[in-house]
Amino acid sequence: MFGQDRIEKVLSEPTAGFAALCARLAEHRGGAAAADSSLSGRAAAGENIAQPDDITLIEISPLATYGAGTGFDDAPRRTACVASDWRFSLEVSAATLRGADPLPGCLQMVMDLQGIHEHRERLYLILSELFSNALDHGLLRLDSAIKSTPGGFAEYYAARERALGELTEGRIRLNVRHVPTAKGGRLSVLVEDSGPGFRDTGVAVSLADNTQPGGRGLAMLRSLCKEVIFHGGGNHVEAIYEWPD
Repeated sequence: MFGQDRIEKVLSEPTAGFAALCARLAEHRGGAAAADSSLSGRAAAGENIAQPDDITLIEISPLATYGAGTGFDDAPRRTACVASDWRFSLEVSAATLRGADPLPGCLQMVMDLQGIHEHRERLYLILSELFSNALDHGLLRLDSAIKSTPGGFAEYYAARERALGELTEGRIRLNVRHVPTAKGGRLSVLVEDSGPGFRDTGVAVSLADNTQPGGRGLAMLRSLCKEVIFHGGGNHVEAIYEWPD
């Protein structure tokens, strides 16, 4: 395989960039054609064939497009405000969940109150993972085992859309609390759903050791947060994030 070591090597070179990575990958493949339905027969015949999987590369340049065309000057809020003591809560009903996403508004509230923009991406990952678990498993009762195969992802999200469209009962409550610390601040995000709860097995599988298609959510949360706590029956999940980390 091309492998992560080669990717890191290319990106550390003076000509690093998307085009350089694509060129090196093409060189590695040696002009081999894309895989097709006769793959197994050609392999049995000893023919030199291409990779059996798709290859996808994405380049994202957030700084180049940040606020482009919006007329919004973000410079005054690029530095974190002095850490202060504050909290806010939000409760979302089933009817609202069917057609709205409250997460961008919650994240913007944190930015407006504390201005920790350099932590924005991490905080969004934490909020979205907590909220998705509450919605998918707490209210929609979806089984993550569906995602045990690559094809299972499409099945899972199709089932999610159907269940969300039929959702008539339930609620999700977010409680966000921030307190100053000696070095910065401590942000607590508590997400509660009205579902039956979730039992944490306590078995911590690292991101590096997980070779399955799914099952990385809790490991990712624990890698980003100071602490992740399951309260009661598991339908109260609290994540503690400290800055600077």
